Amino acid sequence: LRKRIQENMAYDEIVKGVLCATSRDGMTPEAWIEHVKKIDEQAEDGFDSDYVNRKTLDLYWRRQQAVTIETWGERTAAAFLGVRVECAQCHKHPFDRWSQVEYRAYANIFGAVSVGNGSPATSKLVAAENMARKAKAAEKKKNQLNPIREMFLANNSKSLTHPDTGRILGAKALGGPEIPFKSEKDMREVLFDWMRGPDNPFFARAFVNRIWGHYLGVGIVHPVDDFSLGNPPSNDKLLDALAKDFLDQKFDIRHMERVILNSRTYQLSSKTNETNKLDKNNYAHSYIRPMMAEAVVDVLNSALGTSEKWSPEIKPGLKAVEVGASQLQNAQLSYAFRIFGRPPRTSACDCE
Repeated sequence: LRKRIQENMAYDEIVKGVLCATSRDGMTPEAWIEHVKKIDEQAEDGFDSDYVNRKTLDLYWRRQQAVTIETWGERTAAAFLGVRVECAQCHKHPFDRWSQVEYRAYANIFGAVSVGNGSPATSKLVAAENMARKAKAAEKKKNQLNPIREMFLANNSKSLTHPDTGRILGAKALGGPEIPFKSEKDMREVLFDWMRGPDNPFFARAFVNRIWGHYLGVGIVHPVDDFSLGNPPSNDKLLDALAKDFLDQKFDIRHMERVILNSRTYQLSSKTNETNKLDKNNYAHSYIRPMMAEAVVDVLNSALGTSEKWSPEIKPGLKAVEVGASQLQNAQLSYAFRIFGRPPRTSACDCE
């Protein structure tokens, strides 16, 4: 993601690379196995690897624990549409339009997503490589095994049923088109094409709202992943204008940052007067807000001329913003991050 942001890849292309990812990424089974082995070897030596050059990023899907299609629906809706659908899992959403039927139909888009010991084309190669890794780990008396797991599309699709009739539901985007399952056709790509369309009510608006919320402290829709009928924008025309500009500029993230950072609104002082001292959501003045937890640690180290000893596996000299939460083994630092609000990354919800 860092590489893509630095190169100013269009936001829709970044999303496509995550949402529509597969492990093989168009490679032959043999080439993919060699690719994985090379990346794993590079990971043992440092933090730079060829993974960044992939067209798609399968790590979003390739997790150690099993993930249900309902969870994939909830996570993708929050991340890419700014919509929380969890409440519709058991009943009609109390503050929004989403029903159980829509919740389940959206989850069915991910019914063919499979993560495990390999697709039919790669399973024998994956099994052989994992056996070799197991033998190598035993030889070195290492308890930790790093097996290959492939994210691929199955030839059939799991489907949730209608909550009232028990009949199989078709797949359908949230407030969008039905997406029929076809073998060899990725339903996620159809979903993505709908997402980035000019008439989509969520995709562009959700991301410009995230940028706005990041720089000004309060989203036009706040929380930024809670687009719902019960949580309307504080300024609908502003949100629409930003989203239209984002679309017109082909999802150019740098352009949208320039628009917001050069605005009079962003450059307002935090000092208040009698007319705006009570304002909390209309941007009549700049809002004082806390720094991110990683920034607090980095600022303190910069001020004191010190550097952190993260853990034996992390190379020295890195900033806190560069260290993944799963890599951190320093209890004191973990405490500091927790106190200053670093999220535990256990859910896609912005409420973290």
